Amino acid sequence: DPIKEDWSDSLAGSAAVVSCIGVIGGSDESMVLGNGAVNVAVAQQTASAGVDKMVYISVSDAVGGAVGGFALKGYFKGKKEAEAAITKSFGKTAVILAPTFIYGGDEFSATPPRVAEGYGSFVEGALSSGPIRALAGVMPGIVALALLPPVSVNSLATAAAGAALGTVKAGRVDGTDAINAAAAAAAAVAS
Repeated sequence: DPIKEDWSDSLAGSAAVVSCIGVIGGSDESMVLGNGAVNVAVAQQTASAGVDKMVYISVSDAVGGAVGGFALKGYFKGKKEAEAAITKSFGKTAVILAPTFIYGGDEFSATPPRVAEGYGSFVEGALSSGPIRALAGVMPGIVALALLPPVSVNSLATAAAGAALGTVKAGRVDGTDAINAAAAAAAAVAS
């Protein structure tokens, strides 16, 4: 736990640090702690270790905009605290990857929410079609969010690796299309 112990020595010498630390569910206080304070500590320790770059898996602004006003307030507050600390500490080398929903793996699960690769890939393809994109563009809040395509955990991981290796441009990479483009760019450099 980076709040209870200093990881700086372990992080020293790293080219980059990727954080996907986070929690969903529980009290607002626990979500602020698990998404915000923990990642703020990681950012501070990463910077004090002399690491040049940090990559953070956050959440799309579309998700916060659709549900952050009435649900999971601590989750979104914590994510924003983490993003602010990472941006402050790493400025032009910080990469914030901000997916809507992530799918992958072999199993479905309600807690934590998880959609298997085969089904998720089908949903991503269907929701990426022109008519559904047009419909999502005119629908309000939560309906528009439900029509946004999810992103594969494999694409997100490839984008994160590319960001750590410097093949993904620093800044905020928000949503499935941007993450998939970053993953494709990272994969092209790797091959």
